[in-house]
Amino acid sequence: MYQRFDADYSIHDPINVPFIDTVLTAWQCPSDPKPDKWMIEHESRPGTVLAEHPTANDIGFFGTDDLHGCENAAGTPPVLSSGQCTSDSVFHHNSKVRISDIVDGATNTFFVR
Repeated sequence: MYQRFDADYSIHDPINVPFIDTVLTAWQCPSDPKPDKWMIEHESRPGTVLAEHPTANDIGFFGTDDLHGCENAAGTPPVLSSGQCTSDSVFHHNSKVRISDIVDGATNTFFVR
């Protein structure tokens, strides 16, 4: 997988398309009848596709807060006065969560940094 990415070019450069388009079956639930790819559409222009990516299940979980809350002004939860958006999970903006911070067990937890 790593050999498919050329760090000398932007992630969006055509040379890195094979890397971006790689479907990682290890991150897919075999019982989920989903398409191989999903599209991110422009919020105010439905049908305008901004990006298309391989589908995966539970790669990262932002938490129980709505991710759109991160668009709030600084100081308006879940955005701190510093501008950092926080959540009640390990995957939030600039998080520094360690495996020892997961108090309910991390047997089935996998971190990629």
